[in-house]
This record gives sequence, structure tokens and C-alpha cells, in this order.
Amino acid sequence: LIVSGTASQHVRVGAYVVSQLTTSGTYQWVSGTGVNCATGATNLSGAIPLLAGTPVSLGSGLGTVTRTESTGDNLCLAAVSGNILGHIFYTKY
Repeated sequence: LIVSGTASQHVRVGAYVVSQLTTSGTYQWVSGTGVNCATGATNLSGAIPLLAGTPVSLGSGLGTVTRTESTGDNLCLAAVSGNILGHIFYTKY
């Protein structure tokens, strides 16, 4: 779970940077409720490859990179494989 949802609001990602330190893997944005967005889960992206030691950044904070499927949903970044580190710039409205 990256961001807890708020009733009547979407979580909108403006920018993010993620990396994996020692092994390559993949990550995926997911929207849903409950622990790790497991209830009513909707994939917001496919599995995105991430090479060890090579950070990926997207967005400038001025637009929306992705957003939760429904208002009130949590936003999760699922490590499909490996462990993900990073930072996120988001808003709720």
C-alpha cells in the first residue's frame, strides 16, 4: 500500500521514481481496497521491467501519470518480482 484512499477522492500520481538495488524485476500500479489493494483490485499498468541499479522516473508533477480506478480506492505499487524502493508525488481530489 502506497497511499490510503479517501472517500469521494481519487489518488492521482503526478511523478515517481523507483529502483531495485541488487536484482532486476518488475513493478505494477494497482488500485483497490483492503490490504495491498487486494479487494476489487484493478491493474493500472502492466508489469513494468526494472533493471537493478537503474532508477525509473516518470512525470513532472504537473499532470497525472496514473490515478486510482474508483474514488476511495487505495493506490498500491506491487513488486511483481524483487523489492521496490522509491518516492512518489501524489494528490487526492
